[in-house]
This record gives sequence, C-alpha cells and structure tokens, in this order.
Amino acid sequence: MQNFTGTAKKRVVNLGDRRGGNEGKSFLEQAKRARQERERAREREKRVIIIQLSIRRIIDLRYTALQISHELALGVRSNNAGRWSAEAAFVIRFGSAQLLESVYPFIYTVIDRLDLKLSFDDVCILAKALNAGITRGLSIRMAISCLLRLFSIYPLPYSDTRVFKGMIDNLMTNPGQELIAETIQLIFKINTADSPLAFIRFLARAPRGTFTESEELSHVVLSVFAQEETLSAIQSLSGKELVSLLLSVLSIKSSSFTFNDFVTHAKIVSSLEVAVAMEGQSETILADSVILCQHEFEALLVLHSSPYVRQVFSLLAQSEYELCASMMYHLLYIFPSMRTSTCMIMSITPGLPSWIHQHISRSSIYEEYICEPESLADVHPLKDKLLSENHRALFDKLVFTYNHVLSSWLVVSKDTESFQNQNFPLKDVKSYCHFLKMLCLSLIRGMGAVKLQTKELRDISISVLNQLYMKNLRLQFLPKQMWEVERLNLVLDDLILETDQEEEDFISEDEDGDRNKGRASRTDRIPPSSRQSLEKDILNKLPFFINFTTRVKIFQNSIKRDKFKYGLDSNAFYFSDDINQHKLSADIRREAVLDDAFDNFFRLGDSFKNQLKVKFHNEHGPEAGIDGGGLTKEFLTSVVSEGLNPENALSLFKESSSYNLYPNDDIFWKTINNIDSNMQRKRLMYINFLGMIIGKCLYEGILIDASFAPSFLFKWRTAQTNLKNSIDDLVFLDPELYTNLNKLLAMGEDELRSLELNFTIDEVIDNKAFLFDLSPPHGAKESVTVSNRLSYIHKVSHFKLNQSLQLQTRHFLEGFFDSYGRAGSTCLTRSSSKCSSVVDMILISRIGGIMYNMVGTLMTMRQFSSFGK
Repeated sequence: MQNFTGTAKKRVVNLGDRRGGNEGKSFLEQAKRARQERERAREREKRVIIIQLSIRRIIDLRYTALQISHELALGVRSNNAGRWSAEAAFVIRFGSAQLLESVYPFIYTVIDRLDLKLSFDDVCILAKALNAGITRGLSIRMAISCLLRLFSIYPLPYSDTRVFKGMIDNLMTNPGQELIAETIQLIFKINTADSPLAFIRFLARAPRGTFTESEELSHVVLSVFAQEETLSAIQSLSGKELVSLLLSVLSIKSSSFTFNDFVTHAKIVSSLEVAVAMEGQSETILADSVILCQHEFEALLVLHSSPYVRQVFSLLAQSEYELCASMMYHLLYIFPSMRTSTCMIMSITPGLPSWIHQHISRSSIYEEYICEPESLADVHPLKDKLLSENHRALFDKLVFTYNHVLSSWLVVSKDTESFQNQNFPLKDVKSYCHFLKMLCLSLIRGMGAVKLQTKELRDISISVLNQLYMKNLRLQFLPKQMWEVERLNLVLDDLILETDQEEEDFISEDEDGDRNKGRASRTDRIPPSSRQSLEKDILNKLPFFINFTTRVKIFQNSIKRDKFKYGLDSNAFYFSDDINQHKLSADIRREAVLDDAFDNFFRLGDSFKNQLKVKFHNEHGPEAGIDGGGLTKEFLTSVVSEGLNPENALSLFKESSSYNLYPNDDIFWKTINNIDSNMQRKRLMYINFLGMIIGKCLYEGILIDASFAPSFLFKWRTAQTNLKNSIDDLVFLDPELYTNLNKLLAMGEDELRSLELNFTIDEVIDNKAFLFDLSPPHGAKESVTVSNRLSYIHKVSHFKLNQSLQLQTRHFLEGFFDSYGRAGSTCLTRSSSKCSSVVDMILISRIGGIMYNMVGTLMTMRQFSSFGK
C-alpha cells in the first residue's frame, strides 16, 4: 500500500487484543457462542408460542366439547345419527376427564336409543374415538362399556381390518387387572376386525388362567381359526406363545370337542417345534423345552387320552389327512414324557397304525427305498434325498410316528399276537422291514451334522429295526438273508485285513491315509474316511447287517491285534527277556476267592488285560505248583462261580424258577429307599467286578458254566441300542407273574374291579413294606380297568425286567465291556466301536438266536464258530 510520500506503508488490521495471550484467540469463539445463544433464545420463544397456541387450542376445543356436550344432553340433533356420532366422537377426543365422566353414561344411553340408525362409517368414527379415550386413560371402564354396547348392536364386518387395526393391542396395554373380564369380552367382539394375528396374539399372550369355560367364546375362537390366514398367524408365534395359545383354547373349551375343535387343536400342535415338560421332570426336559406348572401340564393331558386320540383319528383321517398325520407326530415329538403312553394308545387305536403304514407305502419315496440295491456305495444318494428335499417333511413325520407306535407294540404285545391283528398285519411288517433296513443305511450314511428331528428319526428307526430283528429270532417270519446287506461283507473283509498291519498304522494319520489308498479302486465312490465311519456305525448299531462269520473274524482279529500290540501274544511270551513282565500276581485264599480277587484286581483298570499269575492258599498255606495257565483258568471260573452263587454273603444274583441267573433286585429296592447305602455301593462294585471277570474269560477264551436268564442276556445284546425287555421276556424271569398278568386280559370290568389293582407295586424289604409308583404321581389313585389294563401289564413287566434291574445291569455291563473294550480302545482310536461293541454284536447275536429255545450258557468265541452258518 502506498502512502502520500510514495513509500510503502504496512497496514495493520486489529483482530483483537493480542497482548492478552489466549484471550485474543477466544474472540471468535465468544462471538460464535453469543450467536448460538441468540438462536436458542429464539427457539425457546418459538416453542413457548407454540405451547401457548396449543394450550389456547386445547382450551378452545375443550370449551367447544363442553358446549357440544350440553347440546347432546339437551337432545339437539339426536335425530341425526351421523351428526350425533361425529359430535360425540369430538367430545370423547377433546373433553376433560371430568366431562367424560358425565358424557360416557349419556353416550351409552343414546347408543340404545339410536338402535340400527348408525351407519358403518358412524360406528367406525365412534369406535375409534372411544379407543382414543382408552389410550388417554380416562374413564376406561365406561369407554369399554360403551364399546361393548356399540358392538353388540352393530356387529363388526370382519373383512375390512384397516379401521380397527391396533385396537386389540391398545386394549391389552391399558386396562388394569380389575377390567380383565370386560376387556376379554370386548376383544372377542372385535376379534379379526382388528386382524387375525392380533386376536391370536392376544390369546397367546394373555396371562395363563385368564380364560374360563365359555361356549360363546369358543364359538368365536373356532370361527377365527377356520379362516385361511389364521395358519400364517399361528406360525408367526414363538414356541412359548404357541403353548400358551393351546392352553387358552383348551381353557375356553376343555371337553365335548367337535370336528372344528380338533382342527383348531391340530393347527396349533402341528406348528409347535419345542418340547413341553412339567416342573420337576428333569429327565425329560430338553434344552429348548417350555416348562409348565403341574396344573398347566395336566390341562394338556387331555390331548393324550385314548378317547381324544381315537376321535382325532376318526374325524380327521379322511378329510384332513396331512393335518391328522402332523398332529400324531407332534403329540409324540413335543411331549417326551408322555411318549410311551401315547404310543401305546395309538398302537391299539383301531385302524391308526395301518392307516399310517398305508400312506407311507403309497409314497414314491417308499418305493425308492424298496427298489434301491442293497449296496454300501449306493447309500449316499438316499441320504441326500432324505436330508435335502423339503417336501419329504410329511413322509418323515409319518415314518417317525409309525416307528414309535410299532416299537411300543413290539414291547407290549406277546409273540403270539404281535402280527395277528389288523393294526400290524404280518405282510405290512415284512415289507416295512426291508424299507426300514434301507432307510437306516441311508440315515447312518448321513451321521454328520443334522437337525434334531432327523437325529431322532435315525435313532428310532435303528431301534425299531433292532426290535424287529430280535422278534424275528423268535418267530422266524423273515429269512436270515434279509437282514444282511449285499456287498457289505466284502468291504469288512478288507477291514479285517487292515487290522493285521503294524502298530503305527493305528497311530499315524498319514499312514492311515496311505493304507486307505490301497483299496481306493474298489471303494472310490465313497471317501475312505466316510466308509470307515459307516462301517463303525453299522458295527455299533446294526451288527446283524454283517454275517456272523465276519463278525467272529473281526472279534478274533481285534483281540489278536490287541495282544500283539501289548506283547501279550504267544510269540511275544516265548521271545521276551522277562516272561513275567506283563503278569499280574495275586495270592488267593481258597476260602475267600471272590474277596481276594476283588481286592487285587478291581482297581487295575487297563492293566487287567495282562496275564494273571495266581497262587492259591489253603488252610495249610501256599499250594505247590506253577501257574502255566491252568491255575488262572481255575481262578477265573472259581470267581465266577462264587460271585454268581445266589447263596453267597453279598447275594449279588438271584435264580429264577428255571434256575437262570439275573441281578438281585433287592439292590434296587434298598438303593432307592436309602437302606444301608454303603453296602449297596459295595454290592454294585462287586457286580461291576463280576462283569470284568466274565469279560476277561471271553478275552482269554475260557469257558464258564453259568446259566443266565434270557431277559438278562438280552440286555447284553442291546447295551448300546438301549432297547428294553418286553413282556415275552418276563416268562423266563417270573413265570407266575407272567401267567397272572395274561389272565387280566381275559377278565371283564367287574372282575378287574374286584381285584382292587392300581398302578403301584408293593415289596417287603427287611420286614418293611415299600411302594413303587408305576404312574407317578397318582399311581395309587389309578385303578386298573379294561381300558388301561394293557398299560398296567406293560408297566409291571417294564418295572420287573428293566427298571428294577437297570442299576445292577449297568454296573455289570460297564465292567464286562471294559474288560476288553479298554484293551482295544488305544489301538482302535479311529474306529473304537469295532472292538467296543463286538461282544454286543457277536456274543449275543449268536446266543440270542438260540437262547429262547435252550438254557442260556455263556460261551467263548471258539464255541460260537462251531455253530456254523
């Protein structure tokens, strides 16, 4: 910049006082804050003005409402229904609480006088205003009364839901507990005029115990559930809401059901995907179960009564086939604790099982399985079909239901009547066995990550097939060849050859992979790891798919390999530097063989597989002689003889009238009643040890002379499938009880009543009487009648054969399988079941075939092979 002298002059612009340090820098910030404060002040002023205007408007509206209310009270324009409804709506919306208290009674009165004069639009205007009054929380009781009166005179058209949408939710939110009855009545007047979803959600979310028996409300419920869009509304609810919905519907009508009632129940039950359990039923509570109190759970028991199941089937089977099938499935699936009794009811419902089988056999899916070749490598496509096609859901439900019903029937029916009635004709069962065999192969092939329903279908299918196999051993209604799978044995022969390879083949993953490559050309359609898994599962779950000779070879080879691995075979014995290095030494007193054996060997664990070196002591001291195998054999057979003797001090086993042995049920009774608990624990440990000894005999090829009850041997065969003994097994354990139970089937109602039987069992232990409830918690109050005698017979036989022996049998089998299962567990890490269930498969697979015709004598593998094919 130039000044007048022509020289440059620096221009100074004052941006604030810089001499004050930071104070100068805050000048702009101060200006900004001042501007913002002015803006906030203007906003506050605007809001004040708006509030003032709103207050003035509210005052004006309330004043207008007051003026209109005076005119309404004087009857001005009462002859004009449309004008009256609009003005009444205005007063309700804008009147004060004090005004509404006087206006609502007048409106209620005028609604009666204007009978049939209001148009639908007028009704909508007045109803929306009354709903708004409820939202305001003013004189709610009178507002609800006016709405009730309005809808009583002018029924709502349920086709248009736009006008009343949200009204049910508003009613559920605002009224207090004292208005529950009026609110329920009003909501039932509105029902689907709001929306089907809103009404159903109200039924599902209302507090449990809200509803009582009402024919009028039941009629509304049935009309709502008859609408097509209701199903989608039901399916939108959570599992807990669906259970509450079912309880609400059953509370409104709990008996004398009609066709529409059954359809309503079926729609709800068929949408449930969670289990239902009662408080305290810890053994049946699943992770996603809905827990109900006893009163609520008992309200649902009507669904599991025999009359209900029969009526559902008779009314829905023809006209509502899919709904009926789904209903039967869900009654079993969502009520695990009631499954046994419900299956029994279904199994004796005339025509129900055959109806299910008929629909299964008519399916193209059924034909696919029947026509498939029985080839291990061809199983994969079947698995894909089962798990990937959504349209198979109904077929899977039918199979699941039929399997459970058939399983129940196989347990409760005698051999002479199993396939003699119309529910389970023999021709149907024969064809179903072949289908089930292929289905199980398919399901085992898909043993990976599957949903819970598929896993349960797999488990029950395998279980039923095992039951049918055991039934066939007695009745011989199917040839032996039917149970074996084509071309499966060739693959297992390859597996046997593999077990002779050196130890590293069972430890190194790489060498294991190389070994599989050697046979890839023969099994390239299924990956080796998948094939090995399939073989393992078949050995575990369906051993009869493999012929007996192959199973014997697998078992012998497993023991041979195990002994070689641990240096216990004959070659290692002769070439070892120290022939005693693996032997277990023990001094055994002749007068206390069992006790000394227990003290020396019970806690050895895996080491019990080693050879034994026994020195006997009599009253004169040590006996002369060297144990070259003979003393060990004498020792093991002596332990078995003393331990199984019913007269020994511990009384571990009892003897039936036919001199067959089974675990002493005295242990069970004393255990559950806390009688001498320490002694019962000791007896259970001795039973476990006896199992170890008998397993050791099998491992060493030593024959023992012991006659076990066939019902007890059955548990060895079914140890891993968890099958239960049936009433036919009771004849071997207690022939007298078996005869008396069968007599009940021929008695009439009067004869049964004279016996005064109930669902309990009495037992005297140490001169004290104890009671066991067969149908807790009210078994003592449930008398045996013609309608429930089959259930009583089943429960008694189930208790005698299974429940009272379960604890002892479990301890025995744990020791039995551990004797060689532990020996093979290390070398069979990748396929542990090849050894761990071999006794389950081989020992009893052969005994089971003859045990029902001769005394059950435990035999070694050498004796098994002599049976031939």
